[in-house]
Amino acid sequence: MRYIIHDWPDKEAQKILKNVRDAMSTRSRLLICDRILVPTYRPKAGEMDSVESAASPLLANWANSASSGADLLMMTNFNAKERTVEEFYTLVNEAGLRVEKLWFQNESLGILECVRGD
Repeated sequence: MRYIIHDWPDKEAQKILKNVRDAMSTRSRLLICDRILVPTYRPKAGEMDSVESAASPLLANWANSASSGADLLMMTNFNAKERTVEEFYTLVNEAGLRVEKLWFQNESLGILECVRGD
């Protein structure tokens, strides 16, 4: 799925993911390619080890205005949002899936490899 989930609020995105999950076999893989927001706050030790943070005094997300602008666009046009890694993990888990691997292609685009949670 490429740039699908960010167009939907959590409830509808969960419904989409649950329907995909129901169609998956135990050997299936779902790849979600979407923008992944890097939060402006500094993560606690051990959190988000896969995300590189900018050095202080810069914002932790390197002041990535493109991600913030895309998040505002999703909110105003679709009542949706761009999500952080934690938000994607929560969304995927609540849909009965599990993130097996996360690739960061660049500073904001990521690919999540998901499998059935059972």
